[in-house]
Amino acid sequence: MIQLLIVDDEPLFLPLTKTFLEQDNADIECDTCESAQEALEKLAGSPYDCIVSDYDMPGMDGIALLKAVRTQYSDFPFILLTGRGREEVVIEALNEGADFYLQKSAEPRALYAELASKVRHAVDRRRAREALMRTQFSIDHLSAEFYWIDPEGYLIDVNESACHKLGYTRDELFAMRVPDVDPDVALEGFEEAWQTVKEHQTLCIESHHRKRDGTVYPVELSPPTARWVRRSSCAPLPPTSPGASRPTRHCGGARAAIGPWWRPSTMWSTRTRWTGALRTSLPMCRPISGIGRRR
Repeated sequence: MIQLLIVDDEPLFLPLTKTFLEQDNADIECDTCESAQEALEKLAGSPYDCIVSDYDMPGMDGIALLKAVRTQYSDFPFILLTGRGREEVVIEALNEGADFYLQKSAEPRALYAELASKVRHAVDRRRAREALMRTQFSIDHLSAEFYWIDPEGYLIDVNESACHKLGYTRDELFAMRVPDVDPDVALEGFEEAWQTVKEHQTLCIESHHRKRDGTVYPVELSPPTARWVRRSSCAPLPPTSPGASRPTRHCGGARAAIGPWWRPSTMWSTRTRWTGALRTSLPMCRPISGIGRRR
C-alpha cells in the first residue's frame, strides 16, 4: 500500500484528486492538506510514501516545500504539479531533486492515470534503494567472506569480513584477481572452471586463502546464492594489456555491487575450514581444473 500526501491550496482539487486516485488504484491511499506548512507538519508525524504538491501556493510554494523536504528527508519521493507554460519552474524543480513533474490538464482521467504511474515509479525506486542498502548492510556484517567474481577472475566486490580477514582494503582487492588471494587457483583455464561452477550452483570447494602478510589458511568456497546478472557501464571492464592500471569501480559514490551489471558475475561465500584444529577428516574431493578441490 502507498500512503500519498497531496498538497494544494485549491479546496476543490483535493477531494477530486483523492477520489480519482483511490477509486482507480486499490494500492494508493490519499491524505490531503491545503498548505506547504501543514504538509511539513503531517510529514513529521505520519509515515507517508510520497508527496504530490502543486507549485503555485501562497506563502510557501511547491519549490520551497521541495527544498524543505529534501533538507529533512533527502530521498523522499516528490512529484510537482505545475500549470502549462511554466518551463522555468520545471527546470528548477528537477534541479532541486523532484522525482517527476506533471502539468495539470483539463482531462482529469489522463492526468490521474499518469500521476498514479509516476507515484508508483517514485515509491518503487525508493523502496528498491532501501532494500539494496539493507542487503548490502547485511552482507557487509556477516562473519563469512563474500566475493563477487567475474569470468576473468577479477574481484568485483567484497564484504567487510573479506577485507578484515585478508588484511586488504576494498580498493586494493578491486585491483586483484582470484589467484592473488587463493594460491590454489590458476588463471589458465579459469573461465572454463567458472563455467563449471555456474552449472553446479550447489558446489562446495576446498581451497586456501592467502593474507597480506603471507599467512595461508584453509577455506570452503560455495556459490549457493550465485546470480548471473549484468553490470552497468559505470563498472569498467578489466584491462586487456598485462600490467595496465585498473579503474575504480565506483559510481556516484555508490559501490558497483549495488547497481545493475553488464557482465556475468557470481557471488561466492567463504568460511574458514577448521580441519586441522578439529582433527577431523574431510571427504575425498574431485578437483575442478583451475579452482581448488570439489566436495
